Amino acid sequence: MKNIILDRLRGEKRCGISGGLYEYTKVWLTYTSNTIEGSTVSLEDTHAILTTGRLNGKDYPKLNDAIQTRNHGMAFDYMLDIAEQTLTEEQIKHFHYLLFWGTEEAMKTWFAVGEYKKEANRIGLLTETSSPEETSEHMKTWLHDCRGKKNPQLKEVALAHYGFEKIHPFQDGNGRVGRLLMFKECLHHNIPPLIITPEIKPWYMTALNECRQGLYNRLFETCGKAQDDYQLICAQFIKEYSLPKELEKHLSTSKITITKSIDRGLEQ
Repeated sequence: MKNIILDRLRGEKRCGISGGLYEYTKVWLTYTSNTIEGSTVSLEDTHAILTTGRLNGKDYPKLNDAIQTRNHGMAFDYMLDIAEQTLTEEQIKHFHYLLFWGTEEAMKTWFAVGEYKKEANRIGLLTETSSPEETSEHMKTWLHDCRGKKNPQLKEVALAHYGFEKIHPFQDGNGRVGRLLMFKECLHHNIPPLIITPEIKPWYMTALNECRQGLYNRLFETCGKAQDDYQLICAQFIKEYSLPKELEKHLSTSKITITKSIDRGLEQ
């Protein structure tokens, strides 16, 4: 079965096409994922950094945030390059390396850029994660479970994302790595991918917390909504993209939304 989204993203990247699905997705995923983690880089500056290598001069984000924005763009391109490959620990660690190469964090000996954590960490103030001693074994088990899924659908990818975040294998950056992996695994299995936006962050964070209690419906609903939103974006860039019938009625509204977003940010 043709992987129409991956083919379009790779084709536009290879040909250097601007203003298409590749540019939109790279900028939007980078901006949203970094913003969720507290980045000070605006949408306009994210677009400028990833397309011109410069800031637009209107805002002055923290230098480290700007470097991480550039790095996320490189990690996105790497994700497209390996999307069809079976995921490995080396690839996961390389995502982390790309995200933090040249950053303030890379100067800290205990941070371990591109390697699993050396110090214990938590999600927020209370939620414990795998210990540094357990992390390598837990990641091997997690990967084995991921590979064992035959023809997984969005629910399986979402559960794998929760499993990764529960381990929290890196000192920091687990959310950004995890969301890139979720996008990559959707492309790998020819599932419409998704982008978690700051607007749905409260539901996303609550969903991950509820998963620890064995409650998964909110995670499925949140990821499903994010997937629907990205499919509507794809339908506006890919003429032959076939939307599920239940989404077709939302296409005209989505066109207005995406046009305003592009006019406000991506074309500046």
